[in-house]
Amino acid sequence: MENRIELRDQGNRSWLEEKLRRMNDNIRRFGGTVRGGFARQDPNRQAAIRRYQNEPRATAAPFRDRRTQWPSLCPNVNCLMSLWTEYEFGIGGRKAAKNWNAAERGNPKQKQTYYRRNCIWKIQLHLINKGHRIEAANALVRQTYGQNTSMTNIAKCIVRDRSRHKAQMGLHPNFR
Repeated sequence: MENRIELRDQGNRSWLEEKLRRMNDNIRRFGGTVRGGFARQDPNRQAAIRRYQNEPRATAAPFRDRRTQWPSLCPNVNCLMSLWTEYEFGIGGRKAAKNWNAAERGNPKQKQTYYRRNCIWKIQLHLINKGHRIEAANALVRQTYGQNTSMTNIAKCIVRDRSRHKAQMGLHPNFR
């Protein structure tokens, strides 16, 4: 009887160790540390924190000023050509959206806007790669989704088409 209880306890211990190991791996995978919880581990931010802590008379923390760290998208883009210009070259001295890295795309203030605009940019790139000029690609997008449709509604329609036309790689029939 004691041997059976001991074997059961040993099985429970190994099961529990496996669950704890998996939980710690998941915490690390999501960017945290086991000791520090889900603390952000961005190397640039960590370097700024160390610099700030080492300065004897610092007045303000440089990592708190988010406006200087993150690129931004133009707040009001209402035509497809402006959207393409923003992707390819940037608007108003901003960084071109095609040059953003993963951390910049994941910025909480720009993440959803980037995602929605990226849907349109992917369609534009697809049509350009098929041989259309950007003007013809934009005209085809307007013809497909309506001449007076807003950028937001075009992005919503593209997302809707992904699930409607799964067999055709999520593309509307006009874009194939």
